[in-house]
Amino acid sequence: MKTAIVYYSMSGNVEQTAKAVADAIGADLIRLQPEKAYPDKGAKKFLWGGKSALMGETPTLQSYTFDAAAYDRVIFGSPVWASTFTPPIRTFLRDQAGALQGKRFAAFFCYSGGGGDKAIVKLAKALSIDAFDAAMLLIDPKDKPSAENDKKIADFCAAIGGGKRSVILHTRRLTLRPWREEDAADLFEYARDPAIGLSAGWRPHTDVEESRMIICGILSAPEIYAVCLDDRPIGSIGLKMGDGTDMTDRPDECELGYWIGKPFWGQGLIPEAGEELLRHAFEDLGMRAVWCGYYDGNERSKRVQEKLGFVYHHTTENLLVPQLQERRMGHVNLLTKEQWGKLRKS
Repeated sequence: MKTAIVYYSMSGNVEQTAKAVADAIGADLIRLQPEKAYPDKGAKKFLWGGKSALMGETPTLQSYTFDAAAYDRVIFGSPVWASTFTPPIRTFLRDQAGALQGKRFAAFFCYSGGGGDKAIVKLAKALSIDAFDAAMLLIDPKDKPSAENDKKIADFCAAIGGGKRSVILHTRRLTLRPWREEDAADLFEYARDPAIGLSAGWRPHTDVEESRMIICGILSAPEIYAVCLDDRPIGSIGLKMGDGTDMTDRPDECELGYWIGKPFWGQGLIPEAGEELLRHAFEDLGMRAVWCGYYDGNERSKRVQEKLGFVYHHTTENLLVPQLQERRMGHVNLLTKEQWGKLRKS
């Protein structure tokens, strides 16, 4: 079932949620923008938005592309204004009334106060349906990230038959989320630096298109995450399993891999991301052990693994580095769930 997410976002909470759901279920994003923007700060933000919603206004929208025939389901995303959905959504419903007939619907709302339940009812009434396939209310997910909101998103995706990659992880400073094709320019900005890839055994990226292809291929594997500051990727971290790793063939073991852009070296960001991904591996995925390695001379990677609690296991000499077609010395470390548990308690 092909799905479109039609949304309006003022402060970024709805947009972040729309992208998370799209990543999880493989949906297309259609953002609605009024030609005349609403005030987005101070008292005017609430006065103008609330008045517009209460009056049932239908503002003129900037051009957007929506081919209704291409979609079986439409998910609506909106802030809650005056206990109802926002005027840009109302304009879309008016303009697409005939095209939306026979579709399946789901909806989510982001809000700071109350009125979310009423907004769901009013949107369902506007669509002339009794209930949505799934509905979700989130309290400021961008400004107040929480495990509760993440679970709501995962449950929402599962309820509409998705959940392909619904996990999003948070640390004090970072968000770990699936890579998106639109991240290609950010990926290229850091992955073209020889100081990043060569020490890890891969060639620097040559252009944005190559970065896009790598996102669609290698980085689209399960449990591979963009390391993000303010939703902008600055590195990558992931758990390689099954055929994706040559360090183990056990289904309850995996390999940790990571890198971060040079401007962010020395800030403790990868150890911070690694701590959360190890928690995810042991607690959520049920891993028994996680492996991790580095090539001789890569002292930065060695220090990351030491900070995360990995213990030396073995060294392999004359190890082939496939992408570079050269041989190096490789060091391999191991962290078991038992060892990780003791570190957490200490």
